[in-house]
Order: sequence, then C-alpha cells, then structure tokens
Amino acid sequence: MTKFETLNVNAVAMFTNIMPANLAGALLRKFPQELSNHFPETAMFGLNPMVPPEFPVPFVQIRDGYGRILSITPQRVEISFNRSSGSSVDVSKSVNFAVERFDAIWDSLTGLGIEFNRFATVVNRVTQEAMKPGALVKMFCKAETARHAFRGAESFEIHAHKTFDAGFGTLNSWVRLRTAKQDVSGKERDVVLVEQDMNTPPSATPNDLASMKSFFGGIGRALDDCFKVYFPK
Repeated sequence: MTKFETLNVNAVAMFTNIMPANLAGALLRKFPQELSNHFPETAMFGLNPMVPPEFPVPFVQIRDGYGRILSITPQRVEISFNRSSGSSVDVSKSVNFAVERFDAIWDSLTGLGIEFNRFATVVNRVTQEAMKPGALVKMFCKAETARHAFRGAESFEIHAHKTFDAGFGTLNSWVRLRTAKQDVSGKERDVVLVEQDMNTPPSATPNDLASMKSFFGGIGRALDDCFKVYFPK
C-alpha cells in the first residue's frame, strides 16, 4: 500500500480582469478589519509601481500561526494551507476554511466592481515512504515497456489532463506524477510527488457567491476521488 501525506492546498478565486491600481488602493482602505481576527499577522504592501500589474505579486498578505496564508494579487485571491509541524494538510478542512474566508471578503471585492470568472484548487502530495522511479514505472507501464524502454530510469513523470462533469459543474483536471528527491534529516530519499489542479473553465458571465460555494463545497471530494483512481490502495 502506497501512503501519502498532503504538503499543501491552494484555493484560488480568479478575477475576470486584472485589478487596476485605483481599485487595489480602494480595497486596501476598505479591507474588512474583522478578517485580521482570523489572520493576526497582517501585511498590507500596496501596489509596487515598478512591478507590471500582470505579475502575480501580492499587495495584501495575511498569515496565521497554522501555516495558512491569504494573498491578494491584481489577478486573484489565494488561500494557501501548508504543512506545519510535520502533520499532513486536511484537504476537506482546508477548502471549507477557504469558503469562509472568501465569503468574508466577497462583498468588499464585488462592491468595488471586481468580478470572478474562475475557481481552482491545487493539492500537492508526497509518498510517506521511499519510492524509487522503477516502482512508479511498474505501476503505470506495461511489463515489456518497464523492462526495456524505461529500465534504469533515474526519474519518471506522467502528466494528464481531462475535462469532466463533476456534478457541480464542468472541471479541468490536471494530474502530474513525478519522482523527486526529498531531504529527510539530512539524508536524501526517492519519493513520488502528486500534483492535482482542478479548476473551472473561464465563465462567460461573472460567478456569484453561490457559484463559489458550490465549487469549493464539492472540490474536496472530486480531488480525492481522482487521486484514488491513480492510487486506489
């Protein structure tokens, strides 16, 4: 049985258009103070006039003591959940928390005329035990191919994309499996990293609050179901 732990979860709400500087300034003035009660370490950077607006540089970044970071760039709002104290990140709890935080700032953003047209969640997992490239080759390749074409492979990667109906909307699903080296107490070991990115196609009309809650309400299970297809046990 291949066991994994979750390194991080990123929940993203993307704007229809790049936020202009005047709206970013207005948002900094209007940003709800109550949000800092949940994220006590708050930093309001403002927009750097030397950085082009299409670059995803945060002008608001809020942290707490649990590995959670909320960032606002001219293109998106992103909440990141990172492993802390060696414990695996809980995907379902992370997306539920993201819904609460997006809900808290939704009116402040949309009240300034900001519209959302896409949502996404990215999850990164790693094997808990050492796993060499050959083991990944055997899992996904025919025996003859494993014995010849990929024999002795020092690294291996699979990248797959599909679009499907998740029941709560159409999703793009990207899955990347790759071997890597991980430092454990100063020693390197072979591991397998699994990156999943599920997102909505660009919407012709702005997404409302209900659309956001529907996406993040169902995305945790969709990610887990997809992961189990690749690693059923």
